[in-house]
Parts: sequence; structure tokens; C-alpha cells
Amino acid sequence: MNTVTGGPAGRPEVSIVMANYNGARWLIDAIRSVQAQTLRNWELLIADDASTDDSLRIMRAAAADDTRIVVLPAERNQGPSGARNRALDVARGQWITIVDSDDLITPRRLETMVEAARRDGAMIVADDLRIVDEDGALTPRTLLALQGKQTCDAVGLVKNDAFGYLQPMFDRRAIEGVRYDEHLRVGEDFYFLLRVLAAHGSMTLYPEMGYLYRQRTRSLSKGVARQALEGMLVADQRFRAGAQRASESLLSELERRRRSLTTRLHWENVKTSLREKRIGFALREAALHPGIAHYALGSLFKFAGR
Repeated sequence: MNTVTGGPAGRPEVSIVMANYNGARWLIDAIRSVQAQTLRNWELLIADDASTDDSLRIMRAAAADDTRIVVLPAERNQGPSGARNRALDVARGQWITIVDSDDLITPRRLETMVEAARRDGAMIVADDLRIVDEDGALTPRTLLALQGKQTCDAVGLVKNDAFGYLQPMFDRRAIEGVRYDEHLRVGEDFYFLLRVLAAHGSMTLYPEMGYLYRQRTRSLSKGVARQALEGMLVADQRFRAGAQRASESLLSELERRRRSLTTRLHWENVKTSLREKRIGFALREAALHPGIAHYALGSLFKFAGR
């Protein structure tokens, strides 16, 4: 069984990075969707993040039957960024892409993405995501409702952070030396892609080519939501500090994003204070940061519509 470097002789055309933490419920379906690909020359790098469920047994059984599957266990939990970085460190493919362990890809996705990248001379390609429900049933929705091919640069990503949910395919040269920020457990995809686009210009976007994004019913707890915003603000600051060559338009959009994230953080503080019945603090926070009125009105409208 492959535990670190295995796989068929020769270099795979595509490396699929799959981070997993306690994803046993969906893991076998994700693996099988990779095995069903019409493009056969791939390696699947499953980086487990110290799961406590049946995940390791499932992935090891799959690897025992398919030498293209590589299992990367971990002694301690590092978060999705750390897990993906371990897989990136050993990826051998000319093309590298992410498939989450609770998502699926349709049989021609890898083949279609590689063909599109070569046809258009693109180093980074991504496709719209088809939303599926928790049981994997197709919905009529896609993430972006793209009608045709378009391009997205770093400024476009910051303007529309929904692009950060996409799962691009990268020419390995585009991500040489780039890794996920291991301090982040939410929003890590966005900042990884931002760094790549800031260095390499743009990615080519296509209407859906077969990535099925599982929309799960769970949501972030209130405390985790606040921690996520704080983490993204720190990541924003680190990116800007290291972006000496960033364009004025990108820096301007990053400043707008910083203000938006800060306002959302203050709104989370207000909600926490109200739940804890610290009314005075909530009122002071609201008075000092009037921009949170936008979020307050949105919550009121949502409540009124119930």
C-alpha cells in the first residue's frame, strides 16, 4: 500500500490533492469519482488530518487496490492548509488540482480541464461548481451561473470572493514555492489563489465541467465565525505586507476588503454581546461602527421573512 510516494511508474499527468478530516461518510464516493475519470494517468494524494473516524481504514483499503492512490497520514491535526501542503510537497503531476473529500467530480472533468488549459494556453483554469445537496443529489444551481468563458485576475478575485470557492487546476510551475497559510482554517483557498494570481496574472474560467460541490447543512458556530474573520484580517495584512509589486488597483481592492471584514467582525461582536445580554457594550460597538447597520438590517429582513 502507498503511504508516501507510491503510484505508477512515470510522472502522472494530474495530481489530485484531497485533504480529509473525519470525512468517512463521503470519502469513498469522492475516491470513486476520481477513479472513474476518463483521464487515467493521475495520482490521488489523500492527506488525512489525524481523523478519529473510519477515514484511514477507507483510504488505506482504496490504496491497497489502486497504486495511483497515496495515503498521507498525520500524527496531529494541522487544519486543511497543513494537510494540503503535505500533499503539495510530494505531488508529481504536471497539473495539480484540489478535490475536497466531501465533494465529487464527474468522469470527464480532469480530461476536459486539461484539454481546455492546453487549448487556451492557460496555466490556471477553473470551472463553475454545480451545487449538490448533502446526499449528493444535483440541484439546479451553480455557484457563479457562468454562461461563457472569462478570465479573472487578482483584482477580480478580491472584488468577488465567491471565486475563492472554485477548485482550479494549476500548471505546477504556477504554484512552485506557493503553499497554503497554515494559520488559516477558513478562507485558506482564497488567499492561496490570491498569491498565485498576483504572481501569474489571471486564470481562465469556464462554465461547469463537472465539479460537484456538496452543500452541507452545518454552519460555523458563532465563536468560530469571529475567529475566522480575525484570521482573514491577519492574512490580509500579511499578504499586503509582502506584496511590494502589487498594483494600485489591487491594493485599493484589498483595502476595501479589509474595511468590509472589519465591519463584519464588529457585527459579530455586537451579536455576541446581545446574546450575552451585554447591551451597553453592544450599543457602544454599534455607535462606534455605524457600518454594521447594513448587517443589522439584513438580519431583520431575514427574521421578518420567516
